[in-house]
Amino acid sequence: SRYLSPHLAQMFGTNSIEEFYANEIERVGPSGVLQVLSLGSGEASTEIAIASILRERGRQVIFHCTDISDGMNEAANLNAVNSGFPNEFKFYALDINQKFPQTDAQIVIANHSLHHFVGLEFIFDKVLEQISDSGAFIVNDMIGRNGHQRWPEVHKLVNSFWKLIPHEKRIDRIHRVPKPVFEDFDCADGTFEGIRAEDILPLCCDRFQFERFLGFGGVPDIFLDRMYGGNFDTEGEFDIAFIDALEDVNSMLLVAGVIKPTAMFATMRKQARSEIFWPTRAQEAIRRP
Repeated sequence: SRYLSPHLAQMFGTNSIEEFYANEIERVGPSGVLQVLSLGSGEASTEIAIASILRERGRQVIFHCTDISDGMNEAANLNAVNSGFPNEFKFYALDINQKFPQTDAQIVIANHSLHHFVGLEFIFDKVLEQISDSGAFIVNDMIGRNGHQRWPEVHKLVNSFWKLIPHEKRIDRIHRVPKPVFEDFDCADGTFEGIRAEDILPLCCDRFQFERFLGFGGVPDIFLDRMYGGNFDTEGEFDIAFIDALEDVNSMLLVAGVIKPTAMFATMRKQARSEIFWPTRAQEAIRRP
Protein backbone atom coordinates (compact mmCIF):
# COMPACT_ATOMS: atom_id res chain seq x y z
CA SER A 1 0.00 0.00 0.00
CA ARG A 2 2.92 2.37 0.56
CA TYR A 3 5.14 1.48 -2.39
CA LEU A 4 3.48 -0.56 -5.12
CA SER A 5 -0.08 0.75 -4.90
CA PRO A 6 0.79 4.42 -5.61
CA HIS A 7 2.67 3.41 -8.77
CA LEU A 8 -0.21 1.19 -9.87
CA ALA A 9 -2.76 3.92 -9.22
CA GLN A 10 -0.73 6.53 -11.08
CA MET A 11 -0.06 4.37 -14.13
CA PHE A 12 -3.22 2.25 -14.34
CA GLY A 13 -5.81 4.17 -12.30
CA THR A 14 -6.20 1.48 -9.62
CA ASN A 15 -4.31 -0.69 -7.15
CA SER A 16 -6.61 -3.67 -7.74
CA ILE A 17 -5.29 -6.44 -10.00
CA GLU A 18 -8.76 -7.16 -11.40
CA GLU A 19 -9.37 -3.47 -12.12
CA PHE A 20 -5.90 -3.19 -13.65
CA TYR A 21 -6.99 -5.70 -16.29
CA ALA A 22 -10.48 -4.25 -16.64
CA ASN A 23 -9.14 -0.71 -17.09
CA GLU A 24 -6.56 -1.72 -19.67
CA ILE A 25 -8.97 -3.98 -21.59
CA GLU A 26 -11.51 -1.16 -21.76
CA ARG A 27 -8.87 1.42 -22.66
CA VAL A 28 -7.36 -0.51 -25.56
CA GLY A 29 -10.46 -2.42 -26.64
CA PRO A 30 -12.86 -1.45 -29.41
CA SER A 31 -16.41 -0.24 -28.93
CA GLY A 32 -18.99 -2.99 -28.75
CA VAL A 33 -18.23 -6.50 -27.56
CA LEU A 34 -14.77 -7.00 -26.06
CA GLN A 35 -13.11 -10.34 -26.85
CA VAL A 36 -10.29 -11.41 -24.55
CA LEU A 37 -8.03 -14.46 -24.66
CA SER A 38 -6.59 -15.54 -21.29
CA LEU A 39 -3.48 -17.73 -21.15
CA GLY A 40 -3.46 -20.24 -18.31
CA SER A 41 -6.73 -19.15 -16.74
CA GLY A 42 -7.10 -21.93 -14.16
CA GLU A 43 -10.47 -21.77 -12.43
CA ALA A 44 -11.03 -18.32 -14.07
CA SER A 45 -11.65 -16.45 -10.82
CA THR A 46 -9.68 -13.41 -12.04
CA GLU A 47 -11.38 -13.45 -15.45
CA ILE A 48 -14.83 -13.64 -13.84
CA ALA A 49 -13.97 -10.69 -11.59
CA ILE A 50 -12.79 -8.69 -14.63
CA ALA A 51 -15.98 -9.54 -16.54
CA SER A 52 -18.07 -8.46 -13.55
CA ILE A 53 -16.31 -5.08 -13.41
CA LEU A 54 -16.77 -4.52 -17.14
CA ARG A 55 -20.44 -5.55 -16.95
CA GLU A 56 -21.02 -2.98 -14.20
CA ARG A 57 -19.61 -0.40 -16.62
CA GLY A 58 -22.01 -1.48 -19.32
CA ARG A 59 -19.43 -3.34 -21.39
CA GLN A 60 -20.01 -6.81 -22.81
CA VAL A 61 -17.03 -9.16 -22.85
CA ILE A 62 -16.38 -12.64 -24.22
CA PHE A 63 -13.56 -14.49 -22.48
CA HIS A 64 -11.64 -17.27 -24.23
CA CYS A 65 -9.94 -19.18 -21.40
CA THR A 66 -7.14 -21.70 -21.81
CA ASP A 67 -5.83 -24.31 -19.41
CA ILE A 68 -4.07 -27.65 -19.82
CA SER A 69 -6.45 -29.34 -17.35
CA ASP A 70 -9.92 -30.53 -18.33
CA GLY A 71 -10.87 -30.59 -14.67
CA MET A 72 -9.78 -26.99 -14.15
CA ASN A 73 -11.79 -25.88 -17.19
CA GLU A 74 -14.86 -27.69 -15.87
CA ALA A 75 -14.49 -25.95 -12.51
CA ALA A 76 -14.00 -22.62 -14.29
CA ASN A 77 -17.13 -23.13 -16.40
CA LEU A 78 -19.17 -23.88 -13.27
CA ASN A 79 -17.76 -20.76 -11.60
CA ALA A 80 -18.70 -18.63 -14.61
CA VAL A 81 -22.26 -19.97 -14.78
CA ASN A 82 -22.73 -19.52 -11.03
CA SER A 83 -21.46 -15.94 -11.36
CA GLY A 84 -24.09 -15.05 -13.94
CA PHE A 85 -22.06 -15.64 -17.11
CA PRO A 86 -23.74 -18.64 -18.81
CA ASN A 87 -22.64 -17.73 -22.36
CA GLU A 88 -19.77 -15.26 -22.02
CA PHE A 89 -16.98 -17.76 -21.34
CA LYS A 90 -15.43 -20.25 -23.73
CA PHE A 91 -12.90 -22.83 -22.55
CA TYR A 92 -10.05 -24.56 -24.37
CA ALA A 93 -8.20 -27.53 -22.87
CA LEU A 94 -4.76 -27.52 -24.49
CA ASP A 95 -1.04 -27.26 -23.87
CA ILE A 96 -0.39 -23.61 -24.68
CA ASN A 97 3.31 -24.43 -25.19
CA GLN A 98 2.43 -26.33 -28.35
CA LYS A 99 -1.06 -25.32 -29.44
CA PHE A 100 -2.80 -21.96 -29.65
CA PRO A 101 -6.60 -21.53 -29.82
CA GLN A 102 -8.25 -19.94 -32.84
CA THR A 103 -10.35 -17.02 -31.60
CA ASP A 104 -11.44 -13.53 -32.66
CA ALA A 105 -9.84 -11.95 -29.57
CA GLN A 106 -7.54 -9.00 -30.18
CA ILE A 107 -6.72 -8.61 -26.49
CA VAL A 108 -4.62 -11.27 -24.73
CA ILE A 109 -4.00 -11.36 -20.99
CA ALA A 110 -1.72 -13.44 -18.78
CA ASN A 111 -2.10 -13.29 -15.00
CA HIS A 112 0.87 -14.96 -13.29
CA SER A 113 0.90 -17.78 -15.81
CA LEU A 114 3.84 -17.02 -18.10
CA HIS A 115 6.45 -18.10 -15.56
CA HIS A 116 5.01 -21.65 -15.74
CA PHE A 117 5.42 -21.93 -19.52
CA VAL A 118 8.34 -23.45 -21.40
CA GLY A 119 7.43 -22.62 -25.03
CA LEU A 120 7.62 -18.85 -24.62
CA GLU A 121 8.88 -18.16 -28.15
CA PHE A 122 5.95 -20.06 -29.69
CA ILE A 123 3.45 -18.44 -27.31
CA PHE A 124 4.65 -14.87 -27.86
CA ASP A 125 4.78 -15.30 -31.64
CA LYS A 126 1.16 -16.48 -31.56
CA VAL A 127 0.13 -13.61 -29.29
CA LEU A 128 1.74 -11.19 -31.73
CA GLU A 129 -0.39 -12.63 -34.53
CA GLN A 130 -3.50 -12.59 -32.34
CA ILE A 131 -3.46 -8.95 -31.26
CA SER A 132 -2.91 -7.52 -34.77
CA ASP A 133 -2.26 -3.77 -35.00
CA SER A 134 -5.02 -2.56 -32.70
CA GLY A 135 -5.02 -5.10 -29.86
CA ALA A 136 -2.81 -5.52 -26.81
CA PHE A 137 -1.02 -8.04 -24.60
CA ILE A 138 -1.70 -7.25 -20.92
CA VAL A 139 0.42 -9.00 -18.30
CA ASN A 140 1.02 -9.28 -14.56
CA ASP A 141 3.87 -11.75 -14.03
CA MET A 142 7.30 -12.65 -12.70
CA ILE A 143 10.40 -11.60 -14.67
CA GLY A 144 13.22 -12.39 -12.23
CA ARG A 145 15.80 -15.14 -12.27
CA ASN A 146 14.74 -18.67 -13.24
CA GLY A 147 13.22 -20.61 -10.38
CA HIS A 148 12.62 -17.32 -8.52
CA GLN A 149 16.21 -17.29 -7.31
CA ARG A 150 18.03 -14.07 -6.46
CA TRP A 151 20.60 -12.68 -8.87
CA PRO A 152 24.08 -12.51 -7.22
CA GLU A 153 23.95 -8.76 -6.60
CA VAL A 154 20.56 -9.07 -4.89
CA HIS A 155 21.60 -12.21 -3.01
CA LYS A 156 24.35 -10.18 -1.31
CA LEU A 157 21.84 -7.54 -0.23
CA VAL A 158 19.40 -10.13 1.10
CA ASN A 159 22.20 -11.69 3.14
CA SER A 160 23.06 -8.30 4.62
CA PHE A 161 19.46 -7.61 5.66
CA TRP A 162 19.04 -11.21 6.87
CA LYS A 163 21.65 -10.57 9.56
CA LEU A 164 19.66 -7.60 10.88
CA ILE A 165 16.51 -9.52 11.83
CA PRO A 166 16.10 -11.61 15.01
CA HIS A 167 16.17 -15.39 14.70
CA GLU A 168 12.43 -15.75 15.24
CA LYS A 169 11.92 -13.93 11.95
CA ARG A 170 14.22 -16.34 10.09
CA ILE A 171 11.80 -19.26 10.28
CA ASP A 172 10.69 -21.05 7.12
CA ARG A 173 6.93 -21.03 7.72
CA ILE A 174 6.20 -23.61 5.02
CA HIS A 175 8.57 -26.29 6.28
CA ARG A 176 8.54 -25.03 9.90
CA VAL A 177 12.30 -24.97 10.28
CA PRO A 178 14.67 -22.17 11.37
CA LYS A 179 17.00 -20.67 8.76
CA PRO A 180 19.84 -18.91 10.62
CA VAL A 181 21.51 -18.33 7.23
CA PHE A 182 19.49 -17.37 4.16
CA GLU A 183 19.31 -20.22 1.66
CA ASP A 184 18.41 -19.41 -1.92
CA PHE A 185 16.98 -22.31 -3.92
CA ASP A 186 15.66 -23.08 -7.38
CA CYS A 187 11.85 -23.35 -7.30
CA ALA A 188 11.97 -24.84 -10.81
CA ASP A 189 13.91 -27.89 -9.64
CA GLY A 190 11.50 -30.66 -10.62
CA THR A 191 8.62 -28.24 -11.26
CA PHE A 192 7.54 -25.55 -13.73
CA GLU A 193 7.62 -22.79 -11.08
CA GLY A 194 9.58 -19.92 -12.63
CA ILE A 195 10.98 -22.35 -15.20
CA ARG A 196 11.93 -19.59 -17.69
CA ALA A 197 11.10 -16.44 -15.74
CA GLU A 198 14.29 -14.61 -16.75
CA ASP A 199 13.45 -15.05 -20.46
CA ILE A 200 10.00 -13.45 -20.30
CA LEU A 201 11.02 -9.78 -20.44
CA PRO A 202 13.78 -10.13 -23.09
CA LEU A 203 11.51 -12.14 -25.39
CA CYS A 204 8.67 -9.63 -24.93
CA CYS A 205 11.01 -6.74 -25.71
CA ASP A 206 12.12 -8.53 -28.89
CA ARG A 207 8.54 -8.88 -30.14
CA PHE A 208 6.33 -6.19 -28.63
CA GLN A 209 6.29 -2.45 -28.09
CA PHE A 210 5.72 -1.60 -24.43
CA GLU A 211 3.07 1.04 -23.88
CA ARG A 212 3.05 0.82 -20.07
CA PHE A 213 5.63 -0.91 -17.90
CA LEU A 214 5.74 -1.04 -14.11
CA GLY A 215 8.61 -3.07 -12.67
CA PHE A 216 9.01 -3.90 -8.98
CA GLY A 217 10.46 -6.43 -6.54
CA GLY A 218 13.97 -7.65 -5.81
CA VAL A 219 15.29 -7.52 -2.27
CA PRO A 220 11.93 -7.39 -0.40
CA ASP A 221 10.46 -10.46 -2.13
CA ILE A 222 12.16 -12.94 0.19
CA PHE A 223 10.95 -11.20 3.34
CA LEU A 224 7.37 -10.74 2.11
CA ASP A 225 6.61 -14.06 0.45
CA ARG A 226 4.69 -17.03 1.84
CA MET A 227 7.83 -18.62 3.26
CA TYR A 228 8.97 -15.78 5.55
CA GLY A 229 6.33 -13.08 5.30
CA GLY A 230 4.30 -14.62 8.13
CA ASN A 231 7.14 -13.83 10.54
CA PHE A 232 6.42 -10.12 10.26
CA ASP A 233 3.65 -8.21 11.99
CA THR A 234 1.92 -5.43 10.03
CA GLU A 235 1.42 -3.61 13.36
CA GLY A 236 4.96 -4.16 14.69
CA GLU A 237 7.10 -1.03 14.93
CA PHE A 238 10.36 -2.80 14.09
CA ASP A 239 8.73 -4.87 11.35
CA ILE A 240 7.24 -1.84 9.61
CA ALA A 241 10.52 0.08 9.82
CA PHE A 242 12.45 -2.91 8.48
CA ILE A 243 10.17 -3.46 5.48
CA ASP A 244 10.23 0.28 4.77
CA ALA A 245 14.03 0.17 4.77
CA LEU A 246 14.00 -2.78 2.36
CA GLU A 247 11.69 -0.99 -0.05
CA ASP A 248 13.54 2.34 0.19
CA VAL A 249 16.84 0.68 -0.70
CA ASN A 250 15.23 -1.49 -3.37
CA SER A 251 13.44 1.43 -5.04
CA MET A 252 16.61 3.53 -5.19
CA LEU A 253 18.61 0.66 -6.67
CA LEU A 254 15.89 -0.08 -9.24
CA VAL A 255 15.78 3.54 -10.39
CA ALA A 256 19.59 3.62 -10.56
CA GLY A 257 19.62 0.40 -12.58
CA VAL A 258 21.91 -1.36 -10.09
CA ILE A 259 19.37 -4.18 -9.69
CA LYS A 260 16.52 -5.27 -11.95
CA PRO A 261 12.84 -5.85 -11.11
CA THR A 262 11.50 -9.34 -10.50
CA ALA A 263 7.88 -8.68 -11.50
CA MET A 264 5.92 -6.46 -13.85
CA PHE A 265 2.56 -5.04 -14.78
CA ALA A 266 2.61 -4.22 -18.48
CA THR A 267 0.59 -3.41 -21.56
CA MET A 268 2.27 -4.30 -24.85
CA ARG A 269 1.32 -3.54 -28.43
CA LYS A 270 2.34 -4.60 -31.91
CA GLN A 271 2.94 -1.05 -33.09
CA ALA A 272 5.19 1.44 -31.31
CA ARG A 273 3.57 3.94 -28.96
CA SER A 274 4.96 6.30 -26.34
CA GLU A 275 6.02 4.31 -23.27
CA ILE A 276 4.97 5.18 -19.72
CA PHE A 277 7.30 3.42 -17.29
CA TRP A 278 8.75 3.01 -13.81
CA PRO A 279 11.53 2.57 -12.67
CA THR A 280 13.06 2.33 -16.14
CA ARG A 281 11.98 1.45 -19.64
CA ALA A 282 11.22 -2.22 -20.13
CA GLN A 283 14.33 -2.73 -22.28
CA GLU A 284 16.52 -1.29 -19.52
CA ALA A 285 14.92 -3.57 -16.91
CA ILE A 286 16.34 -6.71 -18.54
CA ARG A 287 18.90 -8.60 -16.46
CA ARG A 288 21.02 -10.71 -18.78
CA PRO A 289 22.26 -14.01 -17.25
